[in-house]
Amino acid sequence: MRQERKVIQSPNQSAPESLLSFQRLRWSITSLTTRVLFFFKHHTGTYFWSLLITSWSLSIRAIGFLTRFETPWLPWVLCTVLPEVGLVGIVSGFSIVLWSRLNIVVLNRHIRHGILAMILVKGLI
Repeated sequence: MRQERKVIQSPNQSAPESLLSFQRLRWSITSLTTRVLFFFKHHTGTYFWSLLITSWSLSIRAIGFLTRFETPWLPWVLCTVLPEVGLVGIVSGFSIVLWSRLNIVVLNRHIRHGILAMILVKGLI
């Protein structure tokens, strides 16, 4: 007696769409990173690193949402933690980007250090 082989299908039938989403995400990560790397002559400073961290945090958040909706068999902890880590990086990164350009507007050093302390405390909370 011959046994039939069962074809195991993924819970989500939209595999081509998810592959396209990951492909688009990969291109957005590389385009943001190359723009930041080629725009700056010197790869130092708060502005450079905060822009780089923010762009990668955007990608981490997008990967988290993709895994939540496209791969339901993954553990829910991973699908929940990735978007939250990305959100913390985005908010803190944008805040540090703005803080690094604050010296153009505010000349008082104590005010700038106070604002940096507020950003760091908010990032830890």
